[in-house]
Amino acid sequence: MFSAFTKAVEERAQELADAGKEKELEKFLKHILDPSKLDGIADKMVDDILKLSRKDVRKAVKLEHRQKLGFERRLYKTYSRTIDAYIELLGISIEAIQNHRKITHDNLGEKDTFLPFLLRLHARAHRNGNEILALMQSGYGSGALARWRSMHETTTVLAYAKEQGPRIVKFMQDHEAVSSYKAMKVFQEHAERLDQQPFSAYEVRLAKAKYDRRLAKYGRDFKKDYGWAWAASGHTLQNFRDLEKHVGIDHLYPYYKLSSLNVHMEWRSLFVGEEFDALNDPGIALIGPADYGFEDAISLSLITLAYATILILTYNLSYESMVYAKVVMSVERRAQDELSNEMDKLKKNAGKLDDNQ
Repeated sequence: MFSAFTKAVEERAQELADAGKEKELEKFLKHILDPSKLDGIADKMVDDILKLSRKDVRKAVKLEHRQKLGFERRLYKTYSRTIDAYIELLGISIEAIQNHRKITHDNLGEKDTFLPFLLRLHARAHRNGNEILALMQSGYGSGALARWRSMHETTTVLAYAKEQGPRIVKFMQDHEAVSSYKAMKVFQEHAERLDQQPFSAYEVRLAKAKYDRRLAKYGRDFKKDYGWAWAASGHTLQNFRDLEKHVGIDHLYPYYKLSSLNVHMEWRSLFVGEEFDALNDPGIALIGPADYGFEDAISLSLITLAYATILILTYNLSYESMVYAKVVMSVERRAQDELSNEMDKLKKNAGKLDDNQ
């Protein structure tokens, strides 16, 4: 649309110039470059582009949907055994958790108020697992790894919460006053630009008073993002990495940093990921799905989901839950083996292609 307009203007100007009609050319260019006229022309072009877009959108959506289904079928054919094993782990984890919850409830009834809190954390990690599966099946490995980052954070908190017991709930609840007040301050600063109604001065004073009471109770460092862990640990855990190390899964931190490249913007974010590896031309990036780049996301998600599930199953451990824990570990190991076998097969096939070129 824009190129057609530009071409028409250039052709008309050239036509007038060739005919020696300088006054008409000057008048024509003055008309074209008149800001008041340009607004009208731009509005007309916007309307025309939208009409063309709406006319073609159904056809484009059908084509995109057909291509997407075809891609996902081919992707499943390549990773079918891994995907099936991953889905099996998701399923056996839910079955095991539901069974364990029933056993705990039958034994303790309403006396155990801490298990529901732990189950909320596990549910969040399990939902991350489903999101990772969806991204993996759609061809977005970097996105899947970014969602694993959230699963890892949740599971780290779950491990620490289980270790600390019911006392941790109060620290996390009290820290909500800190998080809420900090979020309120940011919202107040931008409410007008967001075209939102700001909190009243009274609401801000109440939130600030609650915030001040929490800091007076626990100390100034309680205002940090992991202030609840700092307070619960006797001031030894300052941040997420300290928490991660404390529960013994800090060996995954290098992958946590790698996954952050798909969450935060930094220099390496522009060069690391399947969207940049897919093409040889350094000036081109892949914006759609890719049929590789899943290995880290799948393997890490299997490890983390199994660990989160076993954390729950070993809370008020029963014989039946112990059996389920062994089943979960067995399914996770088999899924890892399937992933390793399929990756080896892909590498061998890639090697054969290189030899034939």
